[in-house]
Amino acid sequence: MAILLTKIILVSIEEWLVAGEEIKYDTSNYDLVVNREKNFRGAVTNKRTIFVTENRMHDVKNSLVTSLSFARRVYLGLLIAGLVVLFVGGVFYVLGVDFFSGFTQPYSFSLSVIILLITGAVLILIFIFYRPETLEIYTSNRTMLIRGPRNLLKNIINEIRKNE
Repeated sequence: MAILLTKIILVSIEEWLVAGEEIKYDTSNYDLVVNREKNFRGAVTNKRTIFVTENRMHDVKNSLVTSLSFARRVYLGLLIAGLVVLFVGGVFYVLGVDFFSGFTQPYSFSLSVIILLITGAVLILIFIFYRPETLEIYTSNRTMLIRGPRNLLKNIINEIRKNE
């Protein structure tokens, strides 16, 4: 069983603020990426968008943002895995294979076939319906991504545009 460990970042955003700057949206609880690097804490202030790690800070003045766009990520691996599991379930159905009792008669729905078909269908449904929203913030030399709920991303866009 694999355990996913994420790096905990103990950097305070407040220490990077300048005079007159206030945090409008704390994005630290969301998936933040800068130029394909992860493990950032972040905030959108009334002046800048800030992404911070333990040893570096990426920021951009809201007025220097060249482009903002929404994107939906597609997890193609889910579709491939779902199709493979469905295919294996179909093969087990034709051959009469069952994990629990060995071979049964061909073209019979054993417990293994049912489990495989349901698992494959669930993976494909997840592929179809799970597409997280991403806000892409482009500047002249970097791309910043925030993945989160659409209403938060819309509010961030409004804040950035307000201060252009």
